[in-house]
Amino acid sequence: ALCFNDTILGVPATYFGLLSIFLTVMLGVLTIGYLYDQVFSLWTEWRSVDMERNPYVTYALTPNWMMMTALQAEMLRRQSEGDEAMQAQAEWFLNWCKEYADGEMFARAVQRWDKDLGHTPTFWFTDDAAMERARALKFDDED
Repeated sequence: ALCFNDTILGVPATYFGLLSIFLTVMLGVLTIGYLYDQVFSLWTEWRSVDMERNPYVTYALTPNWMMMTALQAEMLRRQSEGDEAMQAQAEWFLNWCKEYADGEMFARAVQRWDKDLGHTPTFWFTDDAAMERARALKFDDED
């Protein structure tokens, strides 16, 4: 004689067992996640401080963001002829990119691009002097 039925309402009992295991594990994971995030707030302040102190999230430009921003600003400038306000904003973005082309991050990128890809061209948002300054900058943390 069997202690348990093989089926419950025509459905094999194994399916109910597997479903209960799945629901228990999922409930446990979601409970731990809720407690970690909402009750104990173990990472919220840490991430906020981390983001506030990161200049590349607030005001500075990494070389890849600089290139994308300058490209979008240039396209915006060309597409918005006759719209003075939009032209001024596009010029502001291009000037922002030009200013950060004098920074260390851009210099490192130019030197690496020169090494890996050959001579890096002078980009439309900067000038030859800025590119030469980027190439001439020496870093203390390199060979």
